[in-house]
Amino acid sequence: MSQKNKVVEDCVLLRGLARASGHWGEFPALLQQSIPNVRVHTIDLPGAGIYSGMRSPLTISEITNFLREKIQEEDRYFRSQKQPAIERVHLIATSLGGMVAADWMQRYADDFVTCTVINSSFRNFSPIYQRLSPPSYRFLAEAMWSGETLSREKVILRMISNRPENYEAKAKEWAEISDQRPMSRENALRQLVAAARFSCDLRHPPCPVLVLNSRRDRMVSPSCSEAIARAWGAELRQHPTAGHDLPLDEPQWVIERIKEFTQIA
Repeated sequence: MSQKNKVVEDCVLLRGLARASGHWGEFPALLQQSIPNVRVHTIDLPGAGIYSGMRSPLTISEITNFLREKIQEEDRYFRSQKQPAIERVHLIATSLGGMVAADWMQRYADDFVTCTVINSSFRNFSPIYQRLSPPSYRFLAEAMWSGETLSREKVILRMISNRPENYEAKAKEWAEISDQRPMSRENALRQLVAAARFSCDLRHPPCPVLVLNSRRDRMVSPSCSEAIARAWGAELRQHPTAGHDLPLDEPQWVIERIKEFTQIA
């Protein structure tokens, strides 16, 4: 194959509510190791990570616009003129990131060749009591008003992970991330508002979509992912024991499902 026809496969990873790209942990490296020919990119949502100093938008569409602009500024993919290659971009998005993915596909249909949505929910697809389980309100309140970073991360892990044997080590790791680039309580609330308000008008995704969920998700009902898959005619794969943060609890399972779906060589 000539250099002009070289195909470059990119995976763009979007995180969820009040999380930064660092909270992906080992997942990006494991994905890269498992699919050596892909380039893995993580990007922070506005108000989180490297963008923690700015105010998070109150709408998902504004978050999408911000991320798309940042990616285009980096000029690493999306039809870069500096690389003699055909670039195929695969989007992998979890929770609130899945809402961004839906909005992105709806408004910029040609940006991605596949999309994987993990444990997400949309207002017009699922009722509020399924989008955020009643016990989650107590966890969210406790996390948002906790004055100590390590304690807050332990609360979050109890809510989104079903692997208690990892809580202590992971809480310390996440506390370091949060201390380096703290997300303000205001930005967390603004993200929550954007997520609560988001309705998906996309009925026919422009690219193949894989929906992954956890049957033992204690934060968001598994039925929300089922509703997305049903509305979109998308493939649905379910893990029997993992929590809301499926890439944290079962990274290799997620990677295998993505490999099967995308068929990246």
